[in-house]
Amino acid sequence: MRIDASIPGFTPECGREWALATDPEIVAGLAWGRPRPGHPEGAVGRHVAALLAAIDEGEPSLRAELRFLAIVHDALKHRVRPDEGYSRDNDHAVLARRFAERYTGDPRLLVALELHDEPYWLWRTRGEDGVSALHALLRRVPDAELFLRFVELDAATDGKDPGLLAWVRAAMGGPRAARSARSRPDAQRSRAGGAKRVGLALQVTRPDTELTGSPTCAATAMTSPAPIRPSWGSPFAPSVKPSGGGPARPRRRATRR
Repeated sequence: MRIDASIPGFTPECGREWALATDPEIVAGLAWGRPRPGHPEGAVGRHVAALLAAIDEGEPSLRAELRFLAIVHDALKHRVRPDEGYSRDNDHAVLARRFAERYTGDPRLLVALELHDEPYWLWRTRGEDGVSALHALLRRVPDAELFLRFVELDAATDGKDPGLLAWVRAAMGGPRAARSARSRPDAQRSRAGGAKRVGLALQVTRPDTELTGSPTCAATAMTSPAPIRPSWGSPFAPSVKPSGGGPARPRRRATRR
């Protein structure tokens, strides 16, 4: 079975997407889901289809990365056990990151996957200091432009509360703020080397091993590596030290939001 059964009209654009298209974990994850608040479309694959359709072909520098994030970000929701309470091992975003490590070592993608719902939780829980908390979060991610563009795409789909997108845009100074990050001197990007984030301790200059000759869809050929858990004091460490390592989450119940 392939994911085109869950994502209508899906056509892989590179070797990494061809590999994802037949990965049993992805296939199962995209088929999961019933209509629910925030996701009236039901199955995860239909949500992914909406994201892929919204990715602008005029953004070639981000297209491959955004497509990878769209395909993987919610694909591990079927592994969440709502009755067991929140933990990093029961967080669909953390599980998505760990799964993605089979396909890439790029921290821009891995961190974006792990933290893609954090703006929502900040908006819901932080009140008046939410904007400053959002800016603090962005200082921890290796590629703020990519992260914000994906948050914008995810928050704009049918069924999502438009208040989140309005809040993020206002916090960043307008709807096109994420795209302007490319011009900031502290957000330089290196296509040949995957990513280079000046001003953060985390830098990546090693190009990924490509599954095909396409320069726009590089992927590391990994086989179930040990999960990468950021050490305390990393550039994206939380303000409150978690007991199990890695970025903290506000206290919450396990959810498949």
